[in-house]
Amino acid sequence: MNNSLGVRLRARTADVLGEYRARRELNRGQANADYAAAEDYARKYQNEAHASATAARREAEAAAEQKRNDDTERADRTRFEDRSSLDGLLASAEFALREESQKIQGPFGRLQNRVSAETLTVPPSHGVIGEVSGTEDREQPVPVVIPLLGQKGLLLRGSATAAAEVVDAVFARLIASIPLSSLYVTRFDPEDIGGLLGTFGELGATMVDRFKPASYSHDVLRTQLEGVLGRLQRNTERIRSSGNRNILSIWESATPKMVVEVLVIDDRPGTMDDQTRKLLRRIIDSGPASGAFVILLQTGDRVDRTSSRNAFDERTPEQIDNELYLDDKLNLITLDERTDDAVLCLPQGDLTIRPVGGMNHLSVQELIGQVATLQSQQTGPVVGPERLLPEEGTASAAQGIEVNIGDRENGSPLKFELRSANPPRSNALIGGAVGTGKSNLLHTLVYSIAAKYRREEVEMMLLDFKSGTEFQRYARQTTSAGNGTSNWLPNARLVGLESDRAFGLSVLEELLVEMDRRADAFKAAGTSDYDSFRSTRAVMPRLVTIIDEFQTLFENDDEIAASAVEALTKISRKGRAFGIHLVLSTQTLSGIRQLSVQGDAIFGQMQVRIALKLGRNDSQLMLAQGNTAAARLQHRGEVVVNNNTGEDEDHNITGVVTHAEIGYTTQLQERLFTEANTKHPPRLFRGTEFAPRAESTPRPRTLGLGQAVNVSGTEVVHEFTHNPLRALAILGSDQMVTRELEVSAIHSGFRSGSYEQIIVIGNARLLDLARSLQAETGISADLVTHDEAAVWILGHEEQLRQDRTLVVITELPSIVSIDEPIDASDSAADREEEVAKLFAPVDDGADFEDVFASTSAGWNDRTAASVLADLAKSSKTRSDLVVSAQLFSTLERIFGYDRDGGNGIAAYALARVPLQELRQFLGYGAEQTDESPRFIYSQAGSGTGGVLTIPFGGDEAGEAP
Repeated sequence: MNNSLGVRLRARTADVLGEYRARRELNRGQANADYAAAEDYARKYQNEAHASATAARREAEAAAEQKRNDDTERADRTRFEDRSSLDGLLASAEFALREESQKIQGPFGRLQNRVSAETLTVPPSHGVIGEVSGTEDREQPVPVVIPLLGQKGLLLRGSATAAAEVVDAVFARLIASIPLSSLYVTRFDPEDIGGLLGTFGELGATMVDRFKPASYSHDVLRTQLEGVLGRLQRNTERIRSSGNRNILSIWESATPKMVVEVLVIDDRPGTMDDQTRKLLRRIIDSGPASGAFVILLQTGDRVDRTSSRNAFDERTPEQIDNELYLDDKLNLITLDERTDDAVLCLPQGDLTIRPVGGMNHLSVQELIGQVATLQSQQTGPVVGPERLLPEEGTASAAQGIEVNIGDRENGSPLKFELRSANPPRSNALIGGAVGTGKSNLLHTLVYSIAAKYRREEVEMMLLDFKSGTEFQRYARQTTSAGNGTSNWLPNARLVGLESDRAFGLSVLEELLVEMDRRADAFKAAGTSDYDSFRSTRAVMPRLVTIIDEFQTLFENDDEIAASAVEALTKISRKGRAFGIHLVLSTQTLSGIRQLSVQGDAIFGQMQVRIALKLGRNDSQLMLAQGNTAAARLQHRGEVVVNNNTGEDEDHNITGVVTHAEIGYTTQLQERLFTEANTKHPPRLFRGTEFAPRAESTPRPRTLGLGQAVNVSGTEVVHEFTHNPLRALAILGSDQMVTRELEVSAIHSGFRSGSYEQIIVIGNARLLDLARSLQAETGISADLVTHDEAAVWILGHEEQLRQDRTLVVITELPSIVSIDEPIDASDSAADREEEVAKLFAPVDDGADFEDVFASTSAGWNDRTAASVLADLAKSSKTRSDLVVSAQLFSTLERIFGYDRDGGNGIAAYALARVPLQELRQFLGYGAEQTDESPRFIYSQAGSGTGGVLTIPFGGDEAGEAP
């Protein structure tokens, strides 16, 4: 069964397998047919698809081409529209810049290199710093306007030369726009001293203490910056108290005017320490609104020129954090020395500009002249000269002096008072910087006193230590009628011009003598002081002494200064009891070392204080500690009067001084002179000129040499006595003085009538003078040159000794062979005969040396020097002798050493001899005089310091015809 089943299974398997194979063959055929059909279909579809794709591609390419054409057209149209819009924007920007620059008043609104000063109500807050690069060739270049005053300063980097030009141009516009009185300039120039703003150096004369030389030490700069911060703080207080936040907002209404602090700082590596740098950063950071305008230069090799913002190479983060450049406080400009262009860093990006510059020396000097003129014209209110006249006519000064010197702020008269009591206003102290009107104030004071009080009531002694002639008019002025006549101020007893310290001391000493004279008068009248003396109806003028620049008396630490302090102390304390008053005037009280001890004692007696414009420190010195009112004055002629020794600002009276106009005061003085009918002009002392020769005939056997430096101008004469030791020696290196003394000796000899013959040994100029005087007077004269002198002296010993003979021998070292010995075996008569031969004409062909040798043989035991020494000391001498030389050693070689007169020299006229020799002769306390013309006349052995004298001279007597 099993086998049968297996057979059936195999058969069935074979059937199925056969059926499968048949079906497979059938399917294979069908598949091949289907595949062939499919291939045909695919081939057909592929061809159709390829055709369709080709068509689509071509259609797409066409569409793309169309789109590209449309886009190109659209882009071209957009570019055209954008360019038109940009051109419009640029045109609008240029128009806006020009319009903005035109709104800026004054030089800051213009590009021109030539800057002219203008008076502006308010300085501009913006300024034109240059023009857009590339527009300079246009008819109207495009200006570049940046914020400046009250907002930002400048930071200049790159080329030092270009930066200096920008600094000059900006500073020129500053001084042309802002009054000099409202500017305070600080400069720091550590390497090129004087380079920064050096062309503006002449401003220092006008802007006293506000345009000082550039500092080069960070210590000095630190002190200056501290002062700047102090002034800015005061500005800030004034700005905030007015409810404003910026200096320009109160500029017009501020009284006094605000101050702009201009700082020009060359920030070179290593020149500022951290403390100084922090001070500067504070000013840059917070100062603009308060009036700080900083120009900071960072030039040189350390500047990275590849970027306008990257300032320095190799900076640490700490250095970057402490960098002075602050985006919102400084306008950054980078300059390139290779081109005229610069890069201005703006928040929106960098802008290439061509900065302002091109200031030459001549244009700067012209500008300085303009601003100085404007400054001098800014006098504020003016009080007319008619205020000089008293309202009630002339008055008595018995109870004191009271005059109008101007107008107070409320229009009432500004009074000046001096009186002895109730309350005492004994003396006055006046102070004012250069250019503030101090001289005008003194003129006003003098003329207002003279107009109200006659000379019988008030006399004045006027002393001026300045090198000018402000007080000249009081001593002598030409009458305005032009008829050759002159007049003087009747009240003036003494006028000192260009005075020296010795004369100033003599004035104080005269006041002490005057106090003694008045004390005797009071005692004789049974009274004790000036007021009680005047109550008896007795007449005695008050004496007002006005000394301008009185501090000159104390400049040196010497005997004059010490004596002046002592005298001034006595007069200031006691003078009021004698009707004597002091008015002391100065520019500053600082630095007067000699008054450091007794200054309080003196100034404590100066109840009346008058201050014109001063610095803060000087205001407190002139008025009192804490009283800075004078620092707040603005205009020339404004004053603060305080009758309480300057204490307490509540006692301050502010006003304007009367303008003592020269034409008005000239006519006023003429009228006062005519009314007074005075015959005696005041004593005039002019410290820098020779004294006029005395018109009176000299006393017998005297030589007029000059005028003593004292109040009376006493004539200094050398008197020859019958004592044989009576010669005069003129010594010193001041040849101008010694020459005039020699002239005076010759002039006096011919004019005195004391001499029958005069012998002069000297140079050609003196011999010509003597020859002209001989022709005029008819007096016999022997005139000998230095070359001839030695032989002539040896041949004329007897003539040299004769009575009524004046012998003047000048320049002893110039006498040829003065020390050569000559034999004295021959008689004097023989020698004179031989000398005559010597000076006789020499035959042609004769040898002068042979003639000299033959005639001078046998003279070898005598010298001209020995003859002169014997002439000075011998009791046989009846003549009068004058000799001159530069050094004591010359006299000692001829006459011997004897300061007591034993060598025959009775007196000396010393015109600048070495200090050591001067002290050996006059004593250790002797001082060399710095002034000229001066000499000291001292008698030998007198033991005194001699008489300081101004020599006669400077007239026709000293000139050869």
